[in-house]
Amino acid sequence: LVSAITFPEAGGSVTKSLITSKNILDELFSNFTWSEAPENSYQLNVISQWSHENFSIYFALLFFILYTFIMSGICITLPVACGMFTPVLLIGAALGRLFGELLVIYFPNVSSLKIVPGSYALVGAAAFSGAATQTVSTAVIVFELTGQIVYMVPVLLGVALSIVIATYMYPSIYDVGIYLKRLPFLPNLLPTSSAVHKVCVRDFMLSDLKYLTLQFTYKEIKDLLDSTKKMRTFPLVDSRESFVLIGTVERRDLELLIEQRLCDEERRKVARHCKLKRKFNCLNTMHGKTDIASLTKRDDIDDGGKSVKILIDPGVCHAAIKLLRGKRKHKVEFDCDLNSEEREQWEEERMNAVPNYKNLAIDYAPFQLVHTTTLFRAHAVFSLLSLQRAYITNCGRLVGMVNLENLREAVEGARLFGGSPMSADTERDELQSVEKNVSVKSYWRQKKRRRCMNTTFNKAQLFVYPSRAISHYHRSWCSRQWP
Repeated sequence: LVSAITFPEAGGSVTKSLITSKNILDELFSNFTWSEAPENSYQLNVISQWSHENFSIYFALLFFILYTFIMSGICITLPVACGMFTPVLLIGAALGRLFGELLVIYFPNVSSLKIVPGSYALVGAAAFSGAATQTVSTAVIVFELTGQIVYMVPVLLGVALSIVIATYMYPSIYDVGIYLKRLPFLPNLLPTSSAVHKVCVRDFMLSDLKYLTLQFTYKEIKDLLDSTKKMRTFPLVDSRESFVLIGTVERRDLELLIEQRLCDEERRKVARHCKLKRKFNCLNTMHGKTDIASLTKRDDIDDGGKSVKILIDPGVCHAAIKLLRGKRKHKVEFDCDLNSEEREQWEEERMNAVPNYKNLAIDYAPFQLVHTTTLFRAHAVFSLLSLQRAYITNCGRLVGMVNLENLREAVEGARLFGGSPMSADTERDELQSVEKNVSVKSYWRQKKRRRCMNTTFNKAQLFVYPSRAISHYHRSWCSRQWP
């Protein structure tokens, strides 16, 4: 589609497909008016490239803006590597150039100074790219592109105003891309939203946690690992009664602990011991003796490199001694294992023991937040420290956990539905009546339904979050009809 539109014999003359992005920016930033007669060959070349026998330069600029906007949006959504900053910069420069050229026509004598459309193109490129990316660094990039800072004040002012306005309307282009790809991210907070200072982490934390205690046996640890395949870190508390947070243990350390507890070497060692015991009992049975106190002679049997001392009576027959000793030229290796019943019994005995947690690599300083921490502070901490999770404590007791997904849902709820005029005590009483494990979206839905959904949904948010906007209007209508 893009190749068909940009074909030189078709629409390439209007879309400027034969001109590089750098040359297009240089022409848009040029400090002469395109509607006036050219004074040299360079101006003639620029005007001839942007004019056509069937339409004027204004239509060419308008068509270039629409084409770049639509085609850039289509190409950005493709699963290939692409750039987003240059198309945004071109659209802003073309908008500024079009605005400057129109000022020259309709307001030729507005002041004694001459209107330079290139200056409007420069400010438009910086402001439009700043609004799309919501970063102040676009002003510095524009200064580096032009190589001079004559228009530093209007550029900085335009970038600042565009960022302030864009922040209230929609997220940045990078945040939208992350949201569409369903990647973990943390949206920015609205500066004037009061909900971020009223909502606490206890309102949206995960209270149903999988945890470890110091009294857990190997079997309970194995059951915990089997029931939670995706968890990588487990909180460790002292007991189920006090629930004081001690630290966190990694999943790989627990798996290694279980593997060492049920290793084959330990099981074969027990099997060899049982086999020797059976042979020893068989020897006593052959001589009809049950009391080994009368045994006087010692004999060594090499058991896989280990010396096992067995007392043998002097009257034992040569065949019995040969049965135990075999040939002394080679080591006697017992390649044996437990049967199914013995193995189950051995594993049960081993798994019912309590491990020594001192041998584990425990993180005794996991990141913790107090349960009364506001959403604003939690967002700041997660953003500055790049946290993935934080444990919520109340006087040292573990009460829940907040991960990046929970915090993102809470921030989106504050952005979309705004704050509540209720006091903190009223909200706390209200939260106590809500189910403990209710999701963040359900909490905001119940909260806003009681307020009859008086807040309006932004059109830009309708474009970015269409399903949420539709459900918002649906809930608003239902709340007004059925209070």
